[in-house]
This record gives sequence, structure tokens and C-alpha cells, in this order.
Amino acid sequence: MIVIATENKSARLEYIASVLFDGILKVDYMVIGLSEINSTMGRYPASSLIYYLKENPYGLGDTVIPNEGLLDEETISPKVVKFEEGELLRLHFTAQPKTNFTFGFDIFSAAFYLLTEYEKYTSPKMDKHGRYKWNSYEVYKKNYHQQPLLEVYAQHILKLLKDKNPLLPEAGNNYFDYKITIDIDNPYLFKGKSKKILKGGILKDILFMRFANLKARLKFMEDSKDPYDVYDFIDANFPKKKTHFFFLCDGNSGHDGRYKATQPLYKNLIQRIAKKYEVGVHPSYNSATNAGMIKQQKELLEEVTSKPITTARMHFVKYKLPDTFHHLLAAGITDDYSICNYSSVGFPTFIARPYLWFDLVANKQTTLTIHPAFVMDRTMLSYLQQSPNEALETFKIYLQRCFRYAGTFTFIMHNEALSNHAEWEGWRDVIMQMIYELKQLKTEEN
Repeated sequence: MIVIATENKSARLEYIASVLFDGILKVDYMVIGLSEINSTMGRYPASSLIYYLKENPYGLGDTVIPNEGLLDEETISPKVVKFEEGELLRLHFTAQPKTNFTFGFDIFSAAFYLLTEYEKYTSPKMDKHGRYKWNSYEVYKKNYHQQPLLEVYAQHILKLLKDKNPLLPEAGNNYFDYKITIDIDNPYLFKGKSKKILKGGILKDILFMRFANLKARLKFMEDSKDPYDVYDFIDANFPKKKTHFFFLCDGNSGHDGRYKATQPLYKNLIQRIAKKYEVGVHPSYNSATNAGMIKQQKELLEEVTSKPITTARMHFVKYKLPDTFHHLLAAGITDDYSICNYSSVGFPTFIARPYLWFDLVANKQTTLTIHPAFVMDRTMLSYLQQSPNEALETFKIYLQRCFRYAGTFTFIMHNEALSNHAEWEGWRDVIMQMIYELKQLKTEEN
């Protein structure tokens, strides 16, 4: 048992303690007031005690973490945070040095600040699509997200406690897991287009020198094989229990594609896939701040599939804190897969596993489970401008980092990436190698 004694049992402290000790370490813990120490330690004599205090005037020899105040607050306000590199990345929320503590920084507040994306609330920096500009924030510019810092922090705390108390149990059983998620933005390249439109496209392909597209178009007109129609290949090669599709069903933007879930061709595809795989809604480009659109598109997918839809990933991985997650909860979504640093790879909220979202505005833990994604095909192709082989090496690096901490590796890909068409030439074999790498790692099932 790990006992955390503090002056204020706040909602924020209770939350981050749950993430670190229950979610990551799988160890028993409790948060108590200072007046409860004697009675609690009497009941659990082999426990390890952590003091979480604003001051440590008596120089307590036990494990003492400084409370710099963030977790006592109930509102959101801009913070001046100093980052100190070393064996651990330290975040300092006050200028006062912490010389009389076991920890030289408030590790609980650091974990909370990183996990809740606190700075995005106080300093929202957006790109032209209305997405957070991840690399404009210091913590991403300096690549601190390349490590799952919450797992690093949790393991560090446990090691210090076990050094003092060898009777403290080891971390509980956590199993590595993975999820291959496939966003269907453009289910087909040519299918469903009339002969007139197909022929008209030939001139455009020539005019804009899209010769790969021209070749694929002419081939489709001859044999009806659409480059983006890779669904039989997925059926034959992807593990069904580990694969999750997200369907873009509707939308009012040019970024939402031309296929709607009400069209027979696309509708039949969705129904076919929903019989074999987990499926979720991919709310459209303009829906991140529109509760009605999210609800309507979720209900449309439910109508098409005849099954309840409880998972979502926002199109363009675009979300606004806290609005989008409020809207998803209101629509009946229980699991969201939208958090992904589209401009880089790594751990966007510094954790290697799903977790319950903490609503900073309401200052409480919610029932919405967040599944952060660590690697996306489009990121490696367009933002990092990697070759397929370079992308494979990047994938392996972050897969091993996640595996080391028994996390859940979530990978985002698109059906186009398996097409070997145009910009995706050479990617099919590499993605199959990525799938192979995933299958080789031990999970709870194998």
C-alpha cells in the first residue's frame, strides 16, 4: 500500500494519484489528510508513506514531495513553468528552490500539467485548420514528448519507495497491447464516379501533370480496380480484434470528401466492415465545436451499421479543449482516439496508455477514455518527409518505448497508405512490416 498524506485532498491530486498508482503501476494506494496518518499506518504497517506538503520545516526523513499549489487550485490560470533537464525532466511552478524535500520538484503537478494539456487551455495556438500547433509549445519543441514521462515518473517514485521499504510489493501486472486504427476519409479514388466524370478527369490529370493518377484512372476504366479499395487485403492480413475503423460519414467542407454514408456504395462498404471489426465515427472537419454535427453523424453511423457507436476520432485529429470532449460525452461517446501530434511522433500527452479525461473547466475526472495515438502514417510521410524505410525505423523506436512500459500502442493509418498509389508508393510492404512487428510482441492474449 502506498499512502499519500497531504494538507488538501483535492480532486486534482486524487486524479493524478489514480493515473500513476492505479493506471500505470497497478499498486494499492490511498490519499489521506495529515490527521489520518497514525490510524492509517496502524492499519497498514507495511505501507510506504509519501508526504505531499507545501513546506517541510521539520526535515521529515520520509519521502516528501513539494506541493507547489497547482493541484490545490480549482480554476485555470496561465503558468510560468521552468523546465529543468536531468535524469528526470523537472517542471517547476514556483521560483522557490525545493532543498528540504526528497524530490526537488512537484512530480504530481508535473504529471498533471502534462497529461491534462494544461497549456493548451491557457495559450491556445492554432494552425490554419483550427488544430493546436503542437510544435509551438516548448514541451514539444524540445522533444520532451519522445518519452512517456508519466510512466517514467511513476517508476521513479516506486523505485525510491522500494529502496526505503523492500516489503512494498512490485508493480502489478500490466500487459502491452496495441490498436491499429484506420481512418476512412476517402474510401475510393474512382469508384462511384460516372463515366463522364472519369473521362473529364483525364484532361485534368494531364493539365496538372498528375501522371500517376492518370495511369491509375485509365487502369480503373479498363478493369474497375480502384487503388484505394484495399479492404480484401486488410481482411487477409490485419488482426481483426486489434483493428478499429473510423468512418467519415458526412460533412459540409471540402476537407470532408465526396462520399456520404447514405450513398449505397459507401453504405455497403461500412456495413460489410462493421460485421467484422470495431467501428467508430470520424466526425467531420467543422464538427469539433458543433455538438449537433457530432451527434447527427454518430447517429447516422448507428443507423447504417445497426449497432451502437461509442468510439470517435475527430477528422484531421482536430479538437478544442474542453468543448469537443464535452460534445462527445453528450453524444454518448465513451472512448475518443483524437489526441495525436500530427506534426511529430511520440507520446502527445506523455503517457503510453489510455486514461480517463480530466475536465479542467469542471475540475473533475470524467467517464471519457482517451486513447492517445503515438504514430500516424500521414505524419511520417508529409510532416517528417520520411521514406517508407525511415518510417519503419521510427515506428520501431516508439513501439519499443511503449512496450517497455507495457503501454497500449495506438497507430493511425489510412486505407490510401496501402494503395501503393502516387505519394504512397512503397508504403504497403512497410506497413505490413509494422503489423508484423506488432504481432511479435507479447500481449495478454498471447
